[in-house]
Amino acid sequence: MRHPYQTRIGVDYSVGLKLPRLIMDAGLKTDFVVTDQPIFRDGPGKHLWEKTWTFALQRAVPEGVVTMERGMELIAGMEKHTANPEAWVAVAKMLVVVGKKPPQ
Repeated sequence: MRHPYQTRIGVDYSVGLKLPRLIMDAGLKTDFVVTDQPIFRDGPGKHLWEKTWTFALQRAVPEGVVTMERGMELIAGMEKHTANPEAWVAVAKMLVVVGKKPPQ
């Protein structure tokens, strides 16, 4: 899957796949790796995607990634989804790696 916008904003959505190689290339001894995937049924976290896109539109619209009209339609759809008390909202899995360089 290609994400051309990621290059323009300095993000690498596939960094998780590259993580083992990045750790080895950096010469790190890995102490542990932890994954987390927050899932919200209520509370402020449930509105993460509307808040994220509301902020992101400030950059995405001028850069031509999406029109303001389409962006607002997407946010309205997210708001409709999160208004449903049976809906849960998830965040992509995140990785944390703790390691150190061995003494020289």
